[in-house]
Amino acid sequence: MPPTRVSPALQPIAGDEEEGNRERTCRGRVIEAARRVLYRVGAAATTLEGVAREAGTTRGGIYCHFSSKEELILAVVARWPLPSLDGEEDVADPLAGLDRALCRLGGQLRDDRTLHEMFCFLMLKCDDAVCGGLRGRVLDAFWRTLAEQIEDAYRSARMRGQLHPCLKPSEAAEETLIFLEGLLDIGMLRVGMRDAATLEAAIGMHIRLRRVL
Repeated sequence: MPPTRVSPALQPIAGDEEEGNRERTCRGRVIEAARRVLYRVGAAATTLEGVAREAGTTRGGIYCHFSSKEELILAVVARWPLPSLDGEEDVADPLAGLDRALCRLGGQLRDDRTLHEMFCFLMLKCDDAVCGGLRGRVLDAFWRTLAEQIEDAYRSARMRGQLHPCLKPSEAAEETLIFLEGLLDIGMLRVGMRDAATLEAAIGMHIRLRRVL
């Protein structure tokens, strides 16, 4: 008995998957191109035509995936979220854990080229008037999460008698956040602090000054 032949109309899966893969590849190429252009020239000077040239496509090709420049910028920021302090808790010595976590965060933003460029874009080149308040929303969430994680570490240190008695955990967290923002903004982005030892030494000194003598 000859094998049963299935109508082509019932075999769309392979073609659909191939088409879907092409769509995802094209969309990803546009997002990656937009990230490079945004880092080079900033949000205000970025155009869909410029992104299209970078991606090797047309403005119409971009509109197949994104309805506006603002929507494309949102996709870029969503693709590469900023890191947090997760994963470096130290039950016995919360301040040592915080020191390592801050060094790891700084190292990621310094050494991971894509994260470094995204952070630079958000801090220095993302005009809220162009991006609809995106810079404020993303960075506010980033700093707020860091503040909560830092304060938790200081609270744990206070419970173990390791935090300097003149410091309240909330005040210490605020000071550390201001220090970290300055370190990342001025030291890493504007001056170009590329030396890991310098970064770690600055963070280590800051944490030691908050420890019981």
